[in-house]
Amino acid sequence: MGMCSRQERIQKDIDVVIQKSRAEKDCLFAVYPTQYMYLKITQIIHMCQVQRMMKMC
Repeated sequence: MGMCSRQERIQKDIDVVIQKSRAEKDCLFAVYPTQYMYLKITQIIHMCQVQRMMKMC
Protein backbone atom coordinates (compact mmCIF):
# COMPACT_ATOMS: atom_id res chain seq x y z
CA MET A 1 0.00 0.00 0.00
CA GLY A 2 1.40 3.27 -1.06
CA MET A 3 0.67 6.84 -0.18
CA CYS A 4 -1.65 7.16 -3.16
CA SER A 5 -4.10 4.51 -1.96
CA ARG A 6 -4.23 6.12 1.50
CA GLN A 7 -4.94 9.50 -0.06
CA GLU A 8 -7.63 7.96 -2.27
CA ARG A 9 -9.31 6.38 0.79
CA ILE A 10 -9.24 9.71 2.62
CA GLN A 11 -10.72 11.49 -0.39
CA LYS A 12 -13.44 8.82 -0.65
CA ASP A 13 -14.30 9.33 3.05
CA ILE A 14 -14.47 13.09 2.52
CA ASP A 15 -16.76 12.63 -0.48
CA VAL A 16 -19.10 10.42 1.58
CA VAL A 17 -19.28 13.02 4.36
CA ILE A 18 -20.04 15.78 1.84
CA GLN A 19 -22.78 13.68 0.21
CA LYS A 20 -24.36 12.91 3.60
CA SER A 21 -24.32 16.55 4.64
CA ARG A 22 -25.93 17.60 1.34
CA ALA A 23 -28.61 14.94 1.78
CA GLU A 24 -29.31 16.12 5.34
CA LYS A 25 -29.54 19.73 4.18
CA ASP A 26 -31.92 18.77 1.37
CA CYS A 27 -34.03 16.78 3.82
CA LEU A 28 -34.12 19.68 6.27
CA PHE A 29 -35.19 22.04 3.51
CA ALA A 30 -37.91 19.64 2.32
CA VAL A 31 -39.32 18.97 5.78
CA TYR A 32 -38.94 22.43 7.32
CA PRO A 33 -38.72 24.95 4.44
CA THR A 34 -39.92 27.93 6.49
CA GLN A 35 -37.57 27.27 9.40
CA TYR A 36 -34.67 26.64 7.03
CA MET A 37 -35.24 29.91 5.18
CA TYR A 38 -35.61 31.78 8.48
CA LEU A 39 -32.27 30.33 9.61
CA LYS A 40 -30.56 31.40 6.37
CA ILE A 41 -32.02 34.92 6.61
CA THR A 42 -30.89 35.16 10.23
CA GLN A 43 -27.36 34.11 9.23
CA ILE A 44 -27.25 36.73 6.47
CA ILE A 45 -28.50 39.49 8.79
CA HIS A 46 -25.93 38.52 11.43
CA MET A 47 -23.14 38.50 8.84
CA CYS A 48 -24.13 41.99 7.65
CA GLN A 49 -24.21 43.30 11.22
CA VAL A 50 -20.74 41.92 11.91
CA GLN A 51 -19.39 43.48 8.71
CA ARG A 52 -20.92 46.85 9.65
CA MET A 53 -19.36 46.67 13.12
CA MET A 54 -15.96 45.86 11.62
CA LYS A 55 -16.15 48.92 9.34
CA MET A 56 -16.82 51.20 12.33
CA CYS A 57 -13.59 50.21 14.07
